[in-house]
Amino acid sequence: MPVTFTDGITIDDPSVVIDGIEFKCTSRSAMLTGEDDVVDKSNYCDPKGTRPGATDWQAEFELELSYGIAGGSVDGNETDAGTWNTIHGWRKQRKTFVIRPSEASAVADDNPAATFDAYVPTIDFMNSEVAATETQRFTLTVTPIGDPVFATS
Repeated sequence: MPVTFTDGITIDDPSVVIDGIEFKCTSRSAMLTGEDDVVDKSNYCDPKGTRPGATDWQAEFELELSYGIAGGSVDGNETDAGTWNTIHGWRKQRKTFVIRPSEASAVADDNPAATFDAYVPTIDFMNSEVAATETQRFTLTVTPIGDPVFATS
């Protein structure tokens, strides 16, 4: 019996949580990508033999640059958090990242979550240009420690 798949989705309401703080309203993009290493297993019977090896994961987030009180709420009304202040305060520290396709829905088969720890790198302080017409942004790129944990419930 043939397998059928649900229609593809557009991810326009993701959840991006770093160290318990939701970055949804300041995020422009979020990606978690994996690439398998190739292991050489060649021998005389299989001179071009290979097999998949370890997976190298990378997460990349494009965030709007802002300044404010470190660790404040990005989505709530408590304080005006600055992305630079918050992430700069975490540099070279291990933090937990949780991302999922929809912020509005609970973790489920159709809204899985990826959780991983990574060290936060130093980020740019400023990105300025003459006659800027768009919000300033920066890219936060991290390498997960080990494989992400994927949850569906």
